[in-house]
Amino acid sequence: MEREGQSTLRRPTFTLQWHLTTACPNHCKHCYMTENNDMLSLEDCKKIVDDFKSLLKRWNCKGRIHFSGGDPLLYPYFFELLRYARSQILKLRIGILGNPELLTEDIVKKLKELNLYSYQVSIDGMEKTHDYFRYKGSFRKTMEGLNLLKKGGINTVVMTTVSRRNLKEIPNVIDLVVKEKVDFFGFKRFVPIGTGNAIKKEALISPDEFKWLLSEANKRYKKYKDCVTFFGEGEPLWKLFQFEEGLFSPSKEMEEKDLIWGGCGIGICALTILEDGTVLACRRLPIPVGKVPEQKIKDIFIFSNELNKLRNTERMEKCKDCEILPYCRGCRAMAYAVSGDYFKPDPQCWKEVKKLNTRKEVKSYGKSITRKRRIVRTRSCCAG
Repeated sequence: MEREGQSTLRRPTFTLQWHLTTACPNHCKHCYMTENNDMLSLEDCKKIVDDFKSLLKRWNCKGRIHFSGGDPLLYPYFFELLRYARSQILKLRIGILGNPELLTEDIVKKLKELNLYSYQVSIDGMEKTHDYFRYKGSFRKTMEGLNLLKKGGINTVVMTTVSRRNLKEIPNVIDLVVKEKVDFFGFKRFVPIGTGNAIKKEALISPDEFKWLLSEANKRYKKYKDCVTFFGEGEPLWKLFQFEEGLFSPSKEMEEKDLIWGGCGIGICALTILEDGTVLACRRLPIPVGKVPEQKIKDIFIFSNELNKLRNTERMEKCKDCEILPYCRGCRAMAYAVSGDYFKPDPQCWKEVKKLNTRKEVKSYGKSITRKRRIVRTRSCCAG
């Protein structure tokens, strides 16, 4: 499995996280979805694929689509859409962010024949904890699904949603995915939106707890550095942890002040499409920035007032005064979910930042992102 995101000098990749339906066999307690029976027609989906093809050609960048849901396999025309996307965009990397319940040997074979690159499932703790978030037997079903995918030759991805309920078990989950030879593992923090808002008080972790997790995960990653599993570092605060531990320092070669080199991908290299065509900057930030296929993806990305507002790093409280702003910027979705303002500090960032007093100091740490900013490679996990 190619380890993307390790070089900012590679040809950039633009990613669509495309939620085809909200239909799902799970009813996860921490889910960020809300049910919506509206779905785009196959014809409208094909128009979006055609538009994406034009965008990639115009910007001379690589493309990636992660079909998700709900469960994308429950979209009535899923295989027709997958076949069409594969036929229209050469070398397009396509993955599924899904569930194990519908996987069979025949389904996996069909996905492999259509050159599906990866299939993501969730493991949110060991068996008892994982089943708490879903249903009794879910953990075993997930392990069965991983085995089917591995036998079928499809790259396996495991994603964990971090909350107070499973925090202490995540090091054990890392041990498990290494033992099972999963191709890619990553974790994201629980964001209290959608269904998950109901468990907000009991599930949110503190800054110190999240820093502890990053430290423990880093120890495991070092221990398993020669294993087949690739460990994603999609959480922006990974950069803060690495910076403080002396594992990362801003590169002098990359100090072009009008560029973002990593961290939160909002407004940089990706968009989310919902089941009805609504476009979001990030699936966990429930603020529409456009609508497809009525609007072109390119026009939404460049001209959306909301998206350009989100790009204004000088309005990000705390982050704007931080020396690693081009590499981190915290999680805007988390800031919004907790405070109602995505310019507020990431509530799980533990760093104390000295306020910059002069224009010269501010300028030395980076400029606002504008609508003319280039798309750049970011180091993000393959779940997007």
